[in-house]
This record gives sequence, C-alpha cells and structure tokens, in this order.
Amino acid sequence: MKSKISLFLGLVLVLNLALLSSVSFASSTSKTDDNIVDVHDIVPKEYFDKYKGMYKSKEEVLNAFGLESKSKQSLSAQEINMTDKTPALKADTVDEMAATAAYIYGPPTNESSIDSTTINPSDIKEVSDDTDLGKSITPQATGTKNFEINIYELGGGIYTVKGFVYMTYDTSTHFITSTTATSTLIGASAFATWSPESPIIDSSYKYKRTITWNGTLTTRFMGDDYFSKRISKTGTFYSGNVIE
Repeated sequence: MKSKISLFLGLVLVLNLALLSSVSFASSTSKTDDNIVDVHDIVPKEYFDKYKGMYKSKEEVLNAFGLESKSKQSLSAQEINMTDKTPALKADTVDEMAATAAYIYGPPTNESSIDSTTINPSDIKEVSDDTDLGKSITPQATGTKNFEINIYELGGGIYTVKGFVYMTYDTSTHFITSTTATSTLIGASAFATWSPESPIIDSSYKYKRTITWNGTLTTRFMGDDYFSKRISKTGTFYSGNVIE
C-alpha cells in the first residue's frame, strides 16, 4: 500500500514539474522580442577595440558623443511611431554602448573637426531636375534650381541625413519666387530614425536663402532606453552666381 502511495505521489510530482516547466517556457517565449539585435552583430570589431575601457559609465558615453538618453514616456507620438519600427539594440556594457554610439553617431565630439552647425559651400551640390514637370508648369521667365547636401553622416557614410532644396526664381533678375526644403534619412537606416522639424527659411535677400535644418536622430536600446542627438545645420543657397 505504501509503495502504491509513493508511486502515486511520484507521478504527481513529475506531472507538476512538467507543467511548471511548460508554463515557465511559455512565459519566457511570450515575452521574447524578436526585434532585438545584439550590437556585436552590426558594429564592426574595430569599434569595440578602440573604445574598450575608455568610459566608465553610461553618462560618460552620453557626454562624449553629445547624446541624450530618453525614456519611451518622454518621446513624442511621432518619435514613438518611428522608433518602434526599428530594432532594439542589445548593449550590456559601457564599452558596447560606446562602440555603438561611435558607429551610429560618428566620433566623440572632441575628436570631430567638422563644424556642427554650418554647411561648407563646397559641400552644396546642385542637381538637375530629372522631370519636365517643373518646366511644364512654370513660365519661360522662371528658372529652377535643385540642391542636395549632407546634413549629417553616420557610421562613415553608412547612414546619411540628406537635405534638399527646390528653388524657383525670375530669370531676368534672379529674384527668388519660392523655396521648399526637406530632409530625410537614407542608406542602411534600420538602426536609427530621423525626426525632422520644419526647416527655417530666411528670405531676407531676394537672390539667396539661408536655410536651417533641425531634427533628432534616435536609436532604440533594450529596456525602452533611447539615445538621441539633436542636429542643426545651416546653409546658404543662391539663385545665381552673385558676388556679395
């Protein structure tokens, strides 16, 4: 009789353990986020080697790269909608955070010789309009100019925030009649999002426009931690070869 009771209790124990195991497994898999990427899968090894032991805390990394850490609760609805579509990066150590920041946002601010606010005129590229749409809807006395510039380059050119300018002007006076400016993140942009503000267009002069682009680059880490960097770039665009 005792042996039967022992056998029964043993079976109950085995069943309970099996049930507990299945529940635990189901709970862990249900919480698994498939949209998580280990930083070692995307950041080249040389970044980890270069920044190993350079910083002691997350705050030091943020300060070095000019970044801000935000929680999901502090993001705007637009930022949440955009960043939720990007993978969350798994960085467990300060060294991994530093390597990732350098790869996505470029070198620390003290290592960069690039002016962070003014666009070099030589970096402004005038591009042709591939369509005849503008020509067909504008009078013959109206000319058009299209410009393209790199507002910000990430990861050695892997990611680029590009700015675009579309300008119409009177061909006899070169006085500008309208200006449109936009920006977008192009390239392998899976791990960062660009949230642009409306460009500021200064129309003080008839033959030139000074345009300022502002926006925020955001990267999502595990645990609803978001690294962001606010970018501001200003450039001057002319309707013709004007000597000031």
